[in-house]
Amino acid sequence: MIRYRGILLCSSLLLICSLLLGACASAPTQVAVQASPVPSATASPAPSSTPDMCAPNNIKKEIKKVYDLMQKFDDTVFVASLTSQQQLPPIILTLQDVRRQTEALDVAVCVGTLRLAAVNYQKATILYLAHFMGGSPRDQINSEMGDSQNLRKIYDIEISRLLGVPYIPPATATPAPTALPTQPTGQPTPTVVFPTPGGSPTDIYVTNTGVIPANLRDIPSVSGNKIGELPVGSRAKVLFRTPIGDWLLVQFQGVPNNLAWIFTNVVTLNVDISKVPVIAPSPTATATPAS
Repeated sequence: MIRYRGILLCSSLLLICSLLLGACASAPTQVAVQASPVPSATASPAPSSTPDMCAPNNIKKEIKKVYDLMQKFDDTVFVASLTSQQQLPPIILTLQDVRRQTEALDVAVCVGTLRLAAVNYQKATILYLAHFMGGSPRDQINSEMGDSQNLRKIYDIEISRLLGVPYIPPATATPAPTALPTQPTGQPTPTVVFPTPGGSPTDIYVTNTGVIPANLRDIPSVSGNKIGELPVGSRAKVLFRTPIGDWLLVQFQGVPNNLAWIFTNVVTLNVDISKVPVIAPSPTATATPAS
């Protein structure tokens, strides 16, 4: 009996060992592998997907946004110079629309001052045109035109700074001459040869303080023939202005008769525009108002 129990015990032990050996054979051996430490690299900032519009290769695009609207504004002012007082309202409304477009213009922060200067100039120009249309006193209109020119100068200085072009300031204002020859009513501009412009300290003259040459025309109109240019930094003696003051008759060597018309808003006067004598209308000097 004891021998029988011993056999059973041995059989049980053998069965248990067999089961254990089978389990060990069927289970995959798992070896713990320690991961090697990965050297940490210095994190570099991800490149920005938004370009820097103030960078040298992008800023001209931002400047052009303002410049294009100013060109549109100036073109409309040209039209206003050919228009009678009674027909100015729709043109002034067009100028107001351009001014609103300039105000709403989305530009880089570095061009914000230029945009503001353009808006201020546009507002001042619209103001004196509206007052001219409404028949306000001449002294008031002249004063407002002077304000407009000063604001245009601020715009020119800022665009020169942004473009990296030296701005040439106008000479210090000097007193206007006490008397200048007047143009008889209905008479054409005389054919005379003048000395070098801007030679006398009492001369009234303009300086091209812009960044491009200013056109010289044979009549006070954008439709007039271009007969020359006033280079950047150059000056020309002023003889007369149109009644509204948007065109100036200047003497400049190299153009026919040394006389030409230049648009007031593209140059800088050395005196207040009210000091410039008004030329009487004549068939050769004044454009016919637009119908």
